[in-house]
Amino acid sequence: MVETVVRRGSTARLGRVEGDLRAEGDVELTADESGRIVVTGEARFDGAARLRAPFECQRLRVDGGPLEADSELRVAKDLRADDAPVTLHGPLFATDLDVGPVLRLEGPATFRAGEVGGLLEVGAAATFRSLSVGGTLRATGRLTGERLSVGGDAQVAEVDLDRIEVGGQVILDRGAVRGRIEVGGVFSSREELSFGDLEVGGTATLGGTGRGHGVEVGGLLSAARDLVVERLEVGGECHITGSLTAGATEVGGVLRIGGGVTLTGPLEVGGRLEVVGDVVGTSAEVGDTFVARSARFSGSAELSGTVRTSAGLRAARLEIGRGAEVHGPLAGEEVLVGRGSTVESVFGARVELGAHVRAGSVVGDVVEIGADSEVDTVEYRVRLDLGRNVRLVRPAVQRTTLPPSPL
Repeated sequence: MVETVVRRGSTARLGRVEGDLRAEGDVELTADESGRIVVTGEARFDGAARLRAPFECQRLRVDGGPLEADSELRVAKDLRADDAPVTLHGPLFATDLDVGPVLRLEGPATFRAGEVGGLLEVGAAATFRSLSVGGTLRATGRLTGERLSVGGDAQVAEVDLDRIEVGGQVILDRGAVRGRIEVGGVFSSREELSFGDLEVGGTATLGGTGRGHGVEVGGLLSAARDLVVERLEVGGECHITGSLTAGATEVGGVLRIGGGVTLTGPLEVGGRLEVVGDVVGTSAEVGDTFVARSARFSGSAELSGTVRTSAGLRAARLEIGRGAEVHGPLAGEEVLVGRGSTVESVFGARVELGAHVRAGSVVGDVVEIGADSEVDTVEYRVRLDLGRNVRLVRPAVQRTTLPPSPL
């Protein structure tokens, strides 16, 4: 194939080049009266090069010096620059990209697969099938594609992707990720974000409403607005300023919600649960503290430590652990209060108080009160069983109809 050579340090005026083009380095290429440079074969730059006109070729190779293009660059097959930085001020159209140290895309870019070893800067919209960056990604334009992988840190304005994998830190303004977001370090989004699964090894911060299938965070999760997911798992603490709507929810430390909570799966909190609004769920297990305006569980609830509600707590089966302190009414089909606990009022079809319990009022069909307990008032319908040394401040009353329970 014919090869056209541009000598080192020269400025060449080109139009259509049949065959291959080779530039020896420190060259500047301008267009003839056609207004663009078209190379029918491969273009190779063996040093620094500046393209002053729209440039088109089948393949592009850059060795050594940097490549800078002022206008549109079209590469039918692949662009390869193993050891040379590439800066493109205009639009890019290519099939495959493989750039070693630095790639700067200031205009819109469209390509199938891209691989950058070091730094990638994207100043406009970029569309691709897959993009892999070994170092750092900084994108002020919208990224649209299937898969994005970054070995270091990434700062991106907007995404419309199938999957993101980042080894370090991610700062994302907004967008949608249909599949998985996987981050080894820290994740932060500033505005509304929709996703499939969000997995973060360290800390995650959601600045806007978050909607997705599942969230798994190893450390701290903070959400400035509402969070809507099917599965939530946080190893440390979870702070949500808005409301939480979720399926199965598991938090190792503290779960703090500024709004309400609606759950379609089990709730497990190793430490404290603090909710400003109401809690509606299927089942709950909280290790230390439970605080809410009100709570309803269609299944069981196992609570320990301090339990505080203003409007009451109801579960089909409600179990209060030993030594608990309960503020607010309790209600359920079956209510079990552990040894040494203090409760204000209890309503249930079956109520069982352990030994050394201090209770205000107890209302139930069947009531069992353990030894050395003290209760202000008892109303029962079917049966009352008292352990030894039980003190009733007022005599128990058997009724055919009991007063209604809260909630």
